[in-house]
Amino acid sequence: MVLAVREVLRGKTYLSPTLKQKVNYLHWEQKEIRDEANRLTERQREVLQLLAEEKVSWQEVSNQLSNVFQEAGVTMVIFRRDKN
Repeated sequence: MVLAVREVLRGKTYLSPTLKQKVNYLHWEQKEIRDEANRLTERQREVLQLLAEEKVSWQEVSNQLSNVFQEAGVTMVIFRRDKN
């Protein structure tokens, strides 16, 4: 407690070791998510945004991809899981 008061009086922020560990973990996790997102193309990010905003459905995206692959002559197999 004394350490926390001293840090605050110095104009710093005090975090308990447990809280500091959680903050560091969240920062690392956010960086990992940003790194993953940076690997996506602009169009992929746009489609994900539309999905998140529920402006398109997964079915619509699936149909569009099927059309693209079909036009390109690519055969694909889609595995669907039941929504039980």
